[in-house]
Amino acid sequence: MSWGLLSDSMTSWEWPASLANLQAQLSTLILELGRGEGSLWSQLVKEAPNPELHPEVEWDAEVRIGDELCFREKAFLRERKRKMLDSYAKIFGVPPSELDERDLPIVAIAASGGGFRAMCNTAGALRRAQSSGILDVTTYISAISGSTWTLGALYSGVAGAFDPHAAAQHIQRRAQIPQLDSRVLDMLITPPTNKYLLAGLIQKAIAPQGSLSLVDIYGTLISARLFCPSDISALDPTHLSLSNFRRPVDDGSLPMPIFTAISRHVSPTEQAISSQQDMVVDQARVDALEREKLAVARTESRWLWYEFSPYEVGCDEIGAWIPSWSFGREFFKGKSIDRAPEVSFSILAG
Repeated sequence: MSWGLLSDSMTSWEWPASLANLQAQLSTLILELGRGEGSLWSQLVKEAPNPELHPEVEWDAEVRIGDELCFREKAFLRERKRKMLDSYAKIFGVPPSELDERDLPIVAIAASGGGFRAMCNTAGALRRAQSSGILDVTTYISAISGSTWTLGALYSGVAGAFDPHAAAQHIQRRAQIPQLDSRVLDMLITPPTNKYLLAGLIQKAIAPQGSLSLVDIYGTLISARLFCPSDISALDPTHLSLSNFRRPVDDGSLPMPIFTAISRHVSPTEQAISSQQDMVVDQARVDALEREKLAVARTESRWLWYEFSPYEVGCDEIGAWIPSWSFGREFFKGKSIDRAPEVSFSILAG
């Protein structure tokens, strides 16, 4: 069924009077995502990406092979050590002149996952790390799942400042809005936030071999709650650009954030067992195949950690990296074959 037909169907349904506003909002949202003339979808498909907002559309990307740091991260480390020197001297109780930048240790904070619980916990932990001075001697912060939303609020600039206290206050305000609150739906259908939030979904859908999932929709809803400034006049499309999270990182003002995700690679043997299960009727045989599949999964299937930083996206086990602004492009023989805009952080947030 097309988006237009779905919108017409929703309009013809008998909705309770109490849900009339929700009906109107959902119908408008579906029309915006439809491919009809005048829809947001149609607008984004027809208009060329703005190089001022997306300078990457004028750049080609290449895969970097190896286990060394990229030159931009090396430059960050030099700047960060210069910034950390005085803080380390204060902690050690010695004059800065007695310390050598080359001897400063690499300290990292690892934030756990767990949805909104992890987000709030990480926000509080970073505030305390800042007040105690620990953040000033930290080089990296890694995060997964909910804790990545905290880093998104901190490094995107959506909180109004690149500061853990400002990020925590922003999260506190925005997290009070329920996921399907009418205010969230209003942001998805009302300019200028509708284009800001839905552009990521649409660009992913129209990309070569592009498709959308419930996870992408969830990330968009999360972004409506967490990655829109309270003052809409401060809305900036670069807030949803991972590569622009480098703004407080390039000069060493903050630790470098590393967003992480896990990818499970299923072995051919496990796939074959799953196919057998689909054809077996006897429950005892199904259970036996399930035990066999679990044993194979433990020994043959691989779990790979992927890293997303403001500089690069890649996996150290594979030893391949691409610029973060090129994530989402198609590559062939180590080079990008298109110049698509960077994938929105609203998609990564899912």
